[in-house]
Amino acid sequence: MATSSRPIRFWLVLAVFFFILLWSLKSILLPFVLGTVIAYFLHPYADRLEKRGWNRIVATAVVLLAFFAAGIGFLFLFVPILFEQGIRFIQALPGYFDSLFSLFTPLSEKVRGWMDADAASSFSVSKVAQKSAVVAIAFLTRIWSGGMALINFFGLIAITPLVAFYLLHQWPRIVKYVDGLLPKKQGKTIRSLAKDIDALLVNYVNGTVFVCLILSLFYGGTLSLLGLKYGFTIGVTAGLVSFIPYVGAIYGVVASASVALFQFWPEWYYVLGVIVIFIGGQLLSDYILVPKILGNKMRLHPLWIIFGVFAGGALLGFVGMLIAIPLTAVIGVLVRFSLQQYKKSKYYLGKSKK
Repeated sequence: MATSSRPIRFWLVLAVFFFILLWSLKSILLPFVLGTVIAYFLHPYADRLEKRGWNRIVATAVVLLAFFAAGIGFLFLFVPILFEQGIRFIQALPGYFDSLFSLFTPLSEKVRGWMDADAASSFSVSKVAQKSAVVAIAFLTRIWSGGMALINFFGLIAITPLVAFYLLHQWPRIVKYVDGLLPKKQGKTIRSLAKDIDALLVNYVNGTVFVCLILSLFYGGTLSLLGLKYGFTIGVTAGLVSFIPYVGAIYGVVASASVALFQFWPEWYYVLGVIVIFIGGQLLSDYILVPKILGNKMRLHPLWIIFGVFAGGALLGFVGMLIAIPLTAVIGVLVRFSLQQYKKSKYYLGKSKK
């Protein structure tokens, strides 16, 4: 009994040590994690070129150059529009808040009339707004402090390609080395689990990226056609964060409906049009894009994804959000494997050793 529990204790200690290491180094991890993610998802393309007779260094360079060229092309096409609209949106926020206060002031007076004197004296729109602002600032400060690695922009640009190039070039050797470290007895099981995790991650991430891009174009295009100010920026942002189920649609409805309320009021049908756009986008995602592109391959419940992303962000900031979905996929595969083993065990079947 004691002997069989030693491997479990070893892996638990290793997992705890790994998490403590991540927590301690979270402020510098971003370029290394980003480089690893890029290498992981690009290595199949480099492998294909190598199988066709290409030198590994040349294949690595071509794949990375194509990837970064596509990324830079996307930036040149859309970032100027997003940046310009984003700046104007931020500059317009004080005016929106003033309009919001004036809109709700009559309502607050009626609410105060229904309260007793003590409660009415402590209630006002300005106090509620002040408390809301404090909560919002605290939340944004936490996100900012969790993602401070983004500030070191030049370091990110310099280190990430180097990490990606090295890992992509050495990927077959790294896989072979790690495979040689696997325990002989459990090696076959671990390889099978790793294969399931790899297939899940590739299917999920590739499909999710495609779905998010389609939703970004759909939301940005339809909101722009509606004539909504900052509609393209809000729509593209909502599409990009749609990798967290329902969060993109909720954010998009709140942001765009708020802008439409101040821009078009009292023409309320514009606000209704915004809501219809995001309901349509969510239905498009749930009933057409996700079933056709991902099918039943991802095997990750939406609630599990939401919890994983928010937990990763709370623990490790932006880096945590970046690795949250891979970790949730790994944990999901391991949990399903553990449940299968449990159902085969004597504890579940009620059998006892004679």
